Amino acid sequence: MLSIPAEISCEFIKWRLALQRDPRNQLPTTYTLKYTYGMTKPSTMDFLNGGTSLEKTGKWVIRKEAGNREVFVLNPDTPEAAISFVRLDDKLLHLLDREGRLMIGHAGWSYTLNRK
Repeated sequence: MLSIPAEISCEFIKWRLALQRDPRNQLPTTYTLKYTYGMTKPSTMDFLNGGTSLEKTGKWVIRKEAGNREVFVLNPDTPEAAISFVRLDDKLLHLLDREGRLMIGHAGWSYTLNRK
């Protein structure tokens, strides 16, 4: 999803997602996704050697699905580059896999983004 080469060692990823809306009607417009990935710096929450930082930008949309589920889709016009999140509440988004299922994490790896 993030174009991280398979041969790169990666223990974790930090995401920073900004979703812009049209101020007149609050419809989705553009997004900026900044992310850093790499190996953990021992005994810290930081990256070894600062990690590798990249940025993606583009359009996003909100799709209403069964059961009032709201899905935020980045790059809706290019399915191979699309990244989808389900809106859990006003402060939480959870990453979905290509089939629209929740990505499953564990104690050290979460797929939930928290609003700041």
